[in-house]
Amino acid sequence: MKWLIALCLLIPPTACVAKTRYQNSQLHISFRYPRNFSLTEEDLDSNDIGLGYLGPIPTEFVGPGGVGVATVEAPKNLYPNTDLVNAFFTVNINGQIGREQCEQFPGNDGYPQDLVTRKIHRRIFRGLEIDGAGMGHQFSATYFHTFANNECYEFGYGIATAGYGAVDGLKQAPRKQIESKLQTILDSVRIK
Repeated sequence: MKWLIALCLLIPPTACVAKTRYQNSQLHISFRYPRNFSLTEEDLDSNDIGLGYLGPIPTEFVGPGGVGVATVEAPKNLYPNTDLVNAFFTVNINGQIGREQCEQFPGNDGYPQDLVTRKIHRRIFRGLEIDGAGMGHQFSATYFHTFANNECYEFGYGIATAGYGAVDGLKQAPRKQIESKLQTILDSVRIK
């Protein structure tokens, strides 16, 4: 046990967080996420906190037919006394759009310079960063698409916050630290 503690002190903290694996053999995807995060398969129900007053966690497909596969959400008490409403990682799939539509996102009007590219496990992902605000809530997210197995896969992660500067004693959540956890999930994605 002492050697495990010593090892965790020498390596990055994210490597010592207990992880669990999500695998969907029918859709040929898997990823790893922190064990203390909650996993919901398929679409989220109406009781999910989502993005607070900003509504449910969206998909970013340009065509109809997108369905939720899985959503991982941070525990409500991850950063107590902060403005964090929710941090999420979501997986959606759309089998009704082709490769060209898969590389597009609503609102960017097909401008490739607005997109970010990321390579994950030998596969190219095209992504778009979005943000929004309303009623004291803020939201920022990054969505990535890749076309494989004749379907458009969407992986997104984001953070919703509320109340910082308006509620006494409420601290700002450590956004970079939260984003790092979410990016670690994205980096673990595998599509066969």
